[in-house]
Amino acid sequence: MKVVRTVLVLQLLSFSLFLQQLTAFPNYVIKGGSTLASVSTVDLDALKELGSTHARIYAHWAYIEPSISHIDYSLTVQYLQQNPGLISKWSSTVDWSLVDSTVAAHLQRNISIIMELGEGTVQALPKLNTSNINFDPNVVGEEVYLAHMYRYCRAAVMRYKSKQVSLFQIENELNEAWLASIGGQRYFTTETLFTGGSWRDWDFLTRLLQTLRSAVKDEYPSAEVTQNFHTDVPSWVHDLLLLKGYYIDAISDWGSILDFISIDAYPNMFVDSPCLSNVIVERLQNIHSLNLAKPVMIMETSYLVDSNTSSTNHLSANFTEQNQAACARALILDSVNQGFSQGFFWFKVVQQTGILPPPGGYSQEDLSALNFISNLQNPDGDSWVIIEWLVNFEHVEYLTSGRLKQVLSSWKEGFGIITMDGRKRLAFEAIKNSFAQI
Repeated sequence: MKVVRTVLVLQLLSFSLFLQQLTAFPNYVIKGGSTLASVSTVDLDALKELGSTHARIYAHWAYIEPSISHIDYSLTVQYLQQNPGLISKWSSTVDWSLVDSTVAAHLQRNISIIMELGEGTVQALPKLNTSNINFDPNVVGEEVYLAHMYRYCRAAVMRYKSKQVSLFQIENELNEAWLASIGGQRYFTTETLFTGGSWRDWDFLTRLLQTLRSAVKDEYPSAEVTQNFHTDVPSWVHDLLLLKGYYIDAISDWGSILDFISIDAYPNMFVDSPCLSNVIVERLQNIHSLNLAKPVMIMETSYLVDSNTSSTNHLSANFTEQNQAACARALILDSVNQGFSQGFFWFKVVQQTGILPPPGGYSQEDLSALNFISNLQNPDGDSWVIIEWLVNFEHVEYLTSGRLKQVLSSWKEGFGIITMDGRKRLAFEAIKNSFAQI
């Protein structure tokens, strides 16, 4: 009898925990997308027409302070926590107008905001003086970086907490920060390629995420924070490179820091067919199997489209509007309607040309580089391609030249679901109809 009572108690406790998990989740689906910093009326109206409840907007440090002429090397996070008035004082010296106008434009359309803070990419960080060098932890030092990042992020929360902003994305795809540096998105040199630098240091990345959480919670305790985990690099690549950051491991390590778990997933980035919505569902299932009792959403996903569907460009000719529309529908309905995702954001709800060749067209080195990048995301990729790219001097020289960033930027012109002349691509109606069903 005692055993039966014990079993019943355990079952009741388990059921109670299950109910707590349910009540922790929002009772609605977050749906929307990402626009650009200087968002246009066309993009905003399109976002609203899609039936979006939310949008992610960017409040990069560089938007409010493009360059820094003086670095306070004595500044610490602890000192700022003890003297928050210093944050208010600093906030009054920078220019918030771009972010202010973006926030106002979304709220005027009754679109709730998820605000991204603390991104450490080259376009998000201020320049040092008038140089082309960013305020990066590899340049100014990690402790100095953390203190200044805390100040800027808390100042943003201080400014926008009264503007119905209560969910903040802190950093961006932080689990793959070092690989992003190779692609030109973060500070990168030959030295950081081989030594790793700050963006490969898992302890530093963890402290950074904790610092950003504190910046939000110290100012606005009831606000929620999320991090959009990059999920496209398979585990074998991490094992090969002795690199931490595989999304399941990263979420296991950092889940306790976050209120929401978000993912970015682009399994079709270099694959025109078939639509790999099943791959994203599998990743969501893997995350739920961790039993973190936290809502999970797709912060970024997409299917690209070619700039000219009659193009004979062998790289992107089959990224057609029809394929984009069909895949958009599958991505939304498969992930949300099956109950695996609490939200879905399309990247991006903007006007774009479609995939373009890079300036000067594709060279043989460009094509080899794209093969290298696609191998980094291929579950069945060729390890020798990756090894050869990271040890061959000519390839390393290419990586440090900035050319790969140009190539990828041209490729990523294919995210948008509106043409440059304002025509809505087929994917627009597909997303709109799918949003109505979730």
